Amino acid sequence: MHAQDTTGHSVSFGYSILVKSLERPLGEPDFTLGGLRLWIHRYEFPDIREGYDANWLYATVHCESASSSVWVVYEPMILTWELYDWLCEMERLYRDLRGTATLDCVEPYLFVELKAENQRGTIGMRVEICPVHPFDEVHTFHKQIDQSYLPSAIRQLRDILQRFPIRGRSRG
Repeated sequence: MHAQDTTGHSVSFGYSILVKSLERPLGEPDFTLGGLRLWIHRYEFPDIREGYDANWLYATVHCESASSSVWVVYEPMILTWELYDWLCEMERLYRDLRGTATLDCVEPYLFVELKAENQRGTIGMRVEICPVHPFDEVHTFHKQIDQSYLPSAIRQLRDILQRFPIRGRSRG
């Protein structure tokens, strides 16, 4: 919501945080669901092919509601297998309409929980974003979505993992 103050300058009500400036336009997000947008940029260590460090991804995340907008821009925040585990849990959640699907990243920039609220397909969505280091600031968003949004989210995660597959035989 924007208004003008007594000097005629634009004043924004609500909350917006952008930690780093974007060096170039992001384009379309790789993943969207209920106000959450995620861009996967590249592997953090493109030349490493085995082990833990081979699977870190640079990403940008944005979550917004009617009154808030929080960004984490271009950080190595997600491991490929965290996306894979979330994909598997989301497929199960969609199939069974019970339980949860959680993206619980090692780095505390992003946490997402999808939880079946009833057998009619209502899914509770909780997103936590920590936009600054030393991670003493957490922004939490709550939203209800319909299970009919999950097939698109599942497809988007599969596409990301096709572009950025898990590298190596172990998780570190």
